[in-house]
Amino acid sequence: ITLADGRVVQSAAVVMAVGLVYYTYKPDEYAQLPAGLVSHTTDYGKLDVLAGKRVIVVGGGQSAFEISALLYENGSSVDLVVRRPVRWIREQNPKMPAVLRELRAPKAGMGVGWSNLILEKYPYFFQRWPQRYKDHYLLTRNVSAASSWLKERVGKVRIHDNVHVQHVQHAG
Repeated sequence: ITLADGRVVQSAAVVMAVGLVYYTYKPDEYAQLPAGLVSHTTDYGKLDVLAGKRVIVVGGGQSAFEISALLYENGSSVDLVVRRPVRWIREQNPKMPAVLRELRAPKAGMGVGWSNLILEKYPYFFQRWPQRYKDHYLLTRNVSAASSWLKERVGKVRIHDNVHVQHVQHAG
């Protein structure tokens, strides 16, 4: 993979981590790669198949950071490519009463907050929006982020943040 800043990252596999199961997305620039070289995080149960290999994870949200940590812990050499600066989700104030924390930011499977809860419970409502509204919402309101408890677990992962993938090529 050639990043927009000119850096080249080589690996045995590319794992896409660019959306929820409802919104599973594999960008077009990866379409020419053989199926065995590019996948989505939703394609995996066990990660043993990638143990000992160099893997590039593309994405900047919770699933990208989680799979990067799991791959590294399972013996893979991992590069995480994030197109924006890495954003960590702040811990909630434990001194705030639980009922207020829940009202302020209800828990959803994909994170905390009302927008996450609505996207999780009513994904097809969002899918019916015109594309320009979806794009605007995702760029301004629902920015990819990872839970702060993952910071330590991805400490040995090579993170390339604030870069875009410019070119993808199968070298084999």
